[in-house]
Amino acid sequence: MTKPHNIIGFLGSEAVHREDCHRLPFEKLEPAVSTLTHILYGPAFLGPNNQLLPQHPADVDSENKEGTYRKVTALKKLNPHLKVLLSVGRRDYDEARSTQCVNFLADKKARETFIQEALNVVKKYGFDGIDLAWEFPRYKKNPILSFLSSVLGAENEVKSNFVSFVRELKVKFGDLIVTVTALPNQKYIEDFYDVPAIQQLVQFIIVSTYDYCTPKDNPLTADFAAPLFTPKNRKQSVDVSVAKWRAAGVQDNKLVIGIPTFGRSWVLGDNMMTVKSIRMENQEPPFNATGPTPPGKRCQKEGQIALVGVRERLLNPANTDKTDDEAPLQEFTTFVLQHGAYALNTSIQGGDFISYETPEETTKKAEYVQQKGLAGVALFNLEFDDFNGEKYVVKFPLLNAVSKQFRL
Repeated sequence: MTKPHNIIGFLGSEAVHREDCHRLPFEKLEPAVSTLTHILYGPAFLGPNNQLLPQHPADVDSENKEGTYRKVTALKKLNPHLKVLLSVGRRDYDEARSTQCVNFLADKKARETFIQEALNVVKKYGFDGIDLAWEFPRYKKNPILSFLSSVLGAENEVKSNFVSFVRELKVKFGDLIVTVTALPNQKYIEDFYDVPAIQQLVQFIIVSTYDYCTPKDNPLTADFAAPLFTPKNRKQSVDVSVAKWRAAGVQDNKLVIGIPTFGRSWVLGDNMMTVKSIRMENQEPPFNATGPTPPGKRCQKEGQIALVGVRERLLNPANTDKTDDEAPLQEFTTFVLQHGAYALNTSIQGGDFISYETPEETTKKAEYVQQKGLAGVALFNLEFDDFNGEKYVVKFPLLNAVSKQFRL
């Protein structure tokens, strides 16, 4: 009998502590909890004194109030098979945090302090383990030094220190779960992850297989953000990342791919084509852009839009009469199963472009996981899926698409 695939959902602390109408209360997680095998809750951070630092003060108990950590682990009452992990580290790059994290790895005493405190928190609040989304620096390896290092057999110190950290943590945590969440880039694998050593210590290596093109890193190029297969004249995709991690030595039953529940959005340049010409020429991205769109009401970050926000921008009864920059976006799904869907406003110059996931594409990625024999998928983040069922027939439509495919 084939082992069931894992469905992991990241739940952001910001989502449950918001004070507006887009807050995700725990009771609305019930449809997701019945489907998920794991929840990663976070982020928590490495504190200035090597302590585990929650993102929000209300995550932990106070004198008069139960902490959110207890509420999230209590979700296991709804699904006895659910595992809830505390996720440490963040996926958006911060130079100061990454420098701190690398310096920390080189200090054995600092590692001991953090590991003990992390274990105390995990046990106190009933977590089943910890996820390490460790924050490494962004730098390009010097090719000459890399060559000399390989010839002389010199070891990458950061890489070896990270292995030591994970090994020490796993020894201390015992039967508790340890996972690692990593970026998909080849350079990150080479510079920071001793894959054969790491995978012996963790249950999963979760690869964030999305954000291959973002408005922050690529402000002048609007393109597919999380293609399953590599578009023409590009080099990155989920399939390429899976191949690279496999080549690095990860076992298929340890490898989890990430699926975004949000879109990436750009403001297009002033030479945009019309919808008719795009269709006639069968044209696909990339398109010229001028930068990210302003922060939306759900994600609250430039160039990022939640799934519900995408659907609100497409043609619907509420925006039929809108014009100019408020005009509905035209959806293009020609390449949805290979590269993803996109939508754009071509009624004006400088309209918006959004690359995003659909349930159809998510189903295809789940099928890909089945075909490759991988461990499962992780959705980032649960709060950006349509948890109210506002624009879809079902609640959590992307999660539902994965679950439905895995049941086949």
